[in-house]
Amino acid sequence: MQQGPLTLFSWGYWGWGNATRQLVQAMDVVEAAHGYAPPIFVDIRISRAVRAAGFSGNAFAAVVGEQRYLHEPDLGNLYVKSKKGPRIQIRNPDAAGDLLELALTRAKRKRRLIFFCSCPWPVWPEDGEDCHCHRVEVGALVLNAAKESGTVVEIAEWPGVPTDETSIEVPLSPRDYGKARASASIPLGDILPTAELLGLPWGSRVDVRAGSNSSSYLAGPAQFSAGRWTLPKCQDEAGRDVSPEDGPAAGAKWRHRWGFEPRRSGTA
Repeated sequence: MQQGPLTLFSWGYWGWGNATRQLVQAMDVVEAAHGYAPPIFVDIRISRAVRAAGFSGNAFAAVVGEQRYLHEPDLGNLYVKSKKGPRIQIRNPDAAGDLLELALTRAKRKRRLIFFCSCPWPVWPEDGEDCHCHRVEVGALVLNAAKESGTVVEIAEWPGVPTDETSIEVPLSPRDYGKARASASIPLGDILPTAELLGLPWGSRVDVRAGSNSSSYLAGPAQFSAGRWTLPKCQDEAGRDVSPEDGPAAGAKWRHRWGFEPRRSGTA
């Protein structure tokens, strides 16, 4: 009998189009640190004809391997092609049951499942309204299927949420400290970061230090771009850094605002 919730991860690849090998390496390292085998990727885009080279056509499957990749266009958004009607129209909602079954099967082998599309955020403001990515709807369909089958399921944005309020400290050179204060990310260098930084849950507190100078930010998992690793900061709609000094629940509030809080089908 299942002892806890089955976790399925949702995720958006925005910003990783030219760094898929580093992406897979990072996710594999994080999953291994949690005691899991390399994850399974389920592509829920209705079309793979995109500009991001690493996710165009079969490019990502070629990197991760055919045994760890599945394209499931039935869970794609018909609106992407038609541009008519509601902004979210899942092609075949019943396919969510297949996604759940796949996650259950792979869980027996200590593998977790990541279903993904391109959108950077689950929820975002647009024209004064809150809009959400179609993967949010797919997650809701999986939860409904779980309720019907009596399975306790949690849907979370990869890599999950903080388990406690402890912070992580990142020492920087004076130059990189200045870059961190002036940009939307914290520089980490060109060497693969630790599993802790690669799997840093969104909204985590990061204290950066350079000599006697220190600053604190809320950030998310390490990303690779232009040959270097960085920690992306959590920012508000106006592009301002969200600080842990904004209050003890600043991270939770940010995750709720942008759709990063996990959802469950029941109580474990």
